[in-house]
Amino acid sequence: MKKLLALCLTAVLCLCCLASCGSAHKENEWFSEEKLTNCLVGDLPTITKDYVNHDDGDIYVSFTAGEREAYVVSVFEYLKSQNFKYLGTRGEQASTLAGSFTTYYFKPATELSEFYVGSSYKFVYSDGTLDEGGDPIFCILTIYDYEAKNLEYGTKNFAYNTLITLRYKSEAPLSGRYALNEEEHEHTGEWHTSESTHYYQYTCGCSSPDIAELHSDYDENFICDICGYKMSEIPTPTNYFLRNQAGCEWLNEITAEDIAEIKIISGAVGVAPGNLNNVSSSTDEAVIARIFEEYYWLDTAPISKMEGQIDGGGGVTVKFILKDGTAKELYINNGNYLDSNGNYFELLFTPQFNGTDNATKAYGFITYLGTGTVYDKDKNYVCEIPIDELEFVESDGCVDAVVTGYYYTVETEFGTLYFDYSNDLFYLQFEEGEVDYIEFYRLVGKNLDELIAEYSIIEE
Repeated sequence: MKKLLALCLTAVLCLCCLASCGSAHKENEWFSEEKLTNCLVGDLPTITKDYVNHDDGDIYVSFTAGEREAYVVSVFEYLKSQNFKYLGTRGEQASTLAGSFTTYYFKPATELSEFYVGSSYKFVYSDGTLDEGGDPIFCILTIYDYEAKNLEYGTKNFAYNTLITLRYKSEAPLSGRYALNEEEHEHTGEWHTSESTHYYQYTCGCSSPDIAELHSDYDENFICDICGYKMSEIPTPTNYFLRNQAGCEWLNEITAEDIAEIKIISGAVGVAPGNLNNVSSSTDEAVIARIFEEYYWLDTAPISKMEGQIDGGGGVTVKFILKDGTAKELYINNGNYLDSNGNYFELLFTPQFNGTDNATKAYGFITYLGTGTVYDKDKNYVCEIPIDELEFVESDGCVDAVVTGYYYTVETEFGTLYFDYSNDLFYLQFEEGEVDYIEFYRLVGKNLDELIAEYSIIEE
């Protein structure tokens, strides 16, 4: 009797497993009502011919060219009728981590042809709802165009050439988020002030700066030079000049004439390695003199350890590269400086390059290990190089027609950099859904040969 009961239970479990497996592939079952509602398209046009809903999420169907075009048009007209605050498609890549946490700029679009990106129609839209960080939440509807393929499930085989996906917030669990391109967007907003500080709150739906700044009144007219706040009295300088804090005394020992280049590196704090920093630099003597002067006279105020230790946010590294080849460096975390004695100081502001300065812009990788390992084409170890010396710009991947045979790889904590073409052109490769991507970058500082020569010598 016990054996019979065990056999029955086993049979029931097997049937449940089979039913569970079968439910992952549903024929002619549209997106769930919950997904459609969550993605703001409750009445999204359906399909009149046979299709398969794979894993309760993506729709597989075989269209003729005319059927696909007709369906795309119906989707486009439907989305336009919803009067979303934002309706567009994928723009340029904003950031990446070797394929993970990739962010793209939202690109407004009005003509159907503008939505065709690669081999798919990509519709990116939002009603203006903001996430916890104050950024618009985008939904992504993609209609992929494939060569004929087969989807195998159970004992069945389904032929398809079109894949329809609907996503909320991001196209993949760790990638494919969208953000507004601030360079192409003029912010609207309003100042919020107190007796000693101010901050600017955006009213255009964009994420606002979340750090309040002290008022500034250099012309001593009792009005803040930045926000226009009328102050009851001139802010009394604290006289805790940055140059007098432990670890910054070297600001008293050099002059602007000693500096060959100033480099300012800014980026997010506490994010995964492989994310990008912004690197700006200038060798212009007038720009160097102004930036140095601002740091020399920069006032600070002592703050508590609790106020100074901030998780996340942004950090700025300022490098003063001297004419004798040495470098002096400042690190500012969320507007605060930690001196060599463990004391925290809030800066009056963080001097940086402005839009009219003669300065170059590039990217760098965020890294915590600090170094990467170089291998030749035969996988032989070559040397270790510092990752923060890799400065680069985006490249379209165009290379000489003749392959030079220059094959090196650099293994890092966030992936592999492939130097297959030249000593200054490298790429990262990664998968995003069913699509393989390659991102090309070109070094603008030292090339790989120069780094190998420099750091191989050190190790010998």
